[in-house]
Amino acid sequence: MARKVDPEQQKAALVGLLEAGIKAIASEGVDNISVQSVSSIAKTSRPTFYAYFGDINGLLAEIWLAKSSQWLKDLIDLERPLTSLTKDEANLHRAMTEILAASHRIDEVEELVRPSMQLWWTELAKTSEMNQLKCIWIMGERLGVSLTDLIDPKVREAQFIEQVISMVPNDFVFETKQKLEKLPKVSEPAIDELDLEFKLLKSAIEIISTGGVKSASMARVARKTQVSTGAVYPRYAKVDDLIEGSFEVAVAKVVEQNFSLLQSGNFGPEDFGLFVMAGLTESRKIWRNFRIEIHLGARGRPNLAARLAQNIRDTNATVATRLTDYNQPELTQGPIPYLVHCIGIGLAILQNAGVPVIKLDHRAISVAMVKIISI
Repeated sequence: MARKVDPEQQKAALVGLLEAGIKAIASEGVDNISVQSVSSIAKTSRPTFYAYFGDINGLLAEIWLAKSSQWLKDLIDLERPLTSLTKDEANLHRAMTEILAASHRIDEVEELVRPSMQLWWTELAKTSEMNQLKCIWIMGERLGVSLTDLIDPKVREAQFIEQVISMVPNDFVFETKQKLEKLPKVSEPAIDELDLEFKLLKSAIEIISTGGVKSASMARVARKTQVSTGAVYPRYAKVDDLIEGSFEVAVAKVVEQNFSLLQSGNFGPEDFGLFVMAGLTESRKIWRNFRIEIHLGARGRPNLAARLAQNIRDTNATVATRLTDYNQPELTQGPIPYLVHCIGIGLAILQNAGVPVIKLDHRAISVAMVKIISI
């Protein structure tokens, strides 16, 4: 005789597992949770977990399905700043941010994320272009802050922009003498492939950009470089050294290229918008995803997190040298460089999810915000 199943018990068990999954992601990181850790938090068995989700990717998909609609609304609500969230709300926000960031490489999740983001965008696209930009930048800033704040808490300084964005009128008219004929010609990190060490770094960057940090084993990097695994070890003692080295080389090359493309000595209001759009082009796709994945991967690697934090601060110091014309050191020495960092990461996440952020003229909002800051 078949055992009767209580629908209410089933529902409660599912909710308990979803909440456990959210707590686990917030605590450990989306790439570090396991069936065992989630089951332990939910106080249930592994077979029960498998019965509901099949695997971890199934859990991530179900969390997105259950929570994304309200979360997306809250994400652009300026009446609900991240600093006001309860512990449970903050856990949900962190978990959803990481699920969204990783979705580009998880088929079971991406097939849910893209339709829901398209529905969200369809409604937003009915409003003015400036309102679209405001919502996109609020979302981008919050995603960037949440992906970075456990690595470098000072990134929260970027949140100053929320008050500024709230002051930009939805009917703001962007006037410029510079036609948007072409964007700065950016590319992936230019790495010399003649040297085996740099070939290995290039392979690591490409692997991480499509599969995450956990996918970058010594053996896989060696195969992609078409050398034996033994050829890697004299140069890198362990895979973490290779991962950290690939990031430092990549970010140095990208920053160098960005600043060499600036036509003037300083970073003007329109330059910010132009470089936001340039960074979203196909020629920077590997770099965009690599940077997202390094941030996700740093959750389980303290040394990588420490080196990433220092690298962010070094890059910010370089950005600050191009903001001297604004004569507002309280903003140019920290908050604005952190905002540049957050917007780059946040909009890349949105673009991966199918939001056509590159089709908007981001010069309009960068100019509007500078006008308000300068008042």
